[in-house]
Amino acid sequence: MPESECPACGGSRLSPRTAFRTSSSNTSILVYKDPNGRRLSPDPMFDAKEASACRDCGYVLVFLSEASRADLDERVDGYEPS
Repeated sequence: MPESECPACGGSRLSPRTAFRTSSSNTSILVYKDPNGRRLSPDPMFDAKEASACRDCGYVLVFLSEASRADLDERVDGYEPS
């Protein structure tokens, strides 16, 4: 799928990438479990630097910093989203 296509609805009207910030009270965490149901611990924190939004359905695509992407890649091998 091209980066210019929304993964949720297939629409092609994505906003340009821009800086992404959340308020300190709004924490989002990716939670992964291994095949035996054990959570990846401790809960890793990943730095989301940029985001784009679908102008058709409102889906938000968040892009990690390169360091966080590499950390995620190392940590979740063999784990599945819970």
